[in-house]
Amino acid sequence: MHQTIPVLVIDDNRVRRDVLVALLEATADIRVVAAPDSADAAMRHLQDDARHVVLVAADLANSGSCQAVERVRHAAPGVRVIVMGVHSSRDDIIGFVEAGASGFVVADASGDEVVTTVRSVGQGDEVLPPAIAGSLFSHISGHASGHVAAHRGTVEQMTKREREVIHLIATGLTNREIAARLNLSAHTVKSHVRNIMEKLALHTRLQIAAFTHHAGDAPAEPGEPPAN
Repeated sequence: MHQTIPVLVIDDNRVRRDVLVALLEATADIRVVAAPDSADAAMRHLQDDARHVVLVAADLANSGSCQAVERVRHAAPGVRVIVMGVHSSRDDIIGFVEAGASGFVVADASGDEVVTTVRSVGQGDEVLPPAIAGSLFSHISGHASGHVAAHRGTVEQMTKREREVIHLIATGLTNREIAARLNLSAHTVKSHVRNIMEKLALHTRLQIAAFTHHAGDAPAEPGEPPAN
């Protein structure tokens, strides 16, 4: 039986907030802790717990959504933040990533997509919908060239399995999806991801994906020989 994921919702649109809370409370493995309308009101409900997920609306009027993400992550570094209602053309996607967001839900996402994202982020994955991947990578690319140059040799020296995992992260797959694709256990995939982060001096899966796209020579797909 899955452990319940505690969720805190921050949204100043009452109608949208009520609909979201109703959706989440109807899900057996998700528990809504509180649903305040601002980051200020949310502070007393925060728990520094890796399974604690905070949903932040992308269009908060008062404090600003990016600042809300920063405040949440500063107050409780162990929590994981999902930004709700983003658009593919938004210029501040990179700002949310740098502020500490672990996942995104696009504005027209279905209820099932919202629940799936909460579950994935609550289990330690980072979720980047394909619709905003291009926007994120284009923003990051201007800042990543030095890091890519410094670690290109490191990628070339990685094992074939690590290169396969990097490729699948860059295509947006979660750890569980990667495990199924490569016929590995989820624990083994997590170990590979941790090793990749250490070798590349990166801290999140989103950074791995951005690094891979900017490098321009993504690792070979599973089943293909790695590039030289």
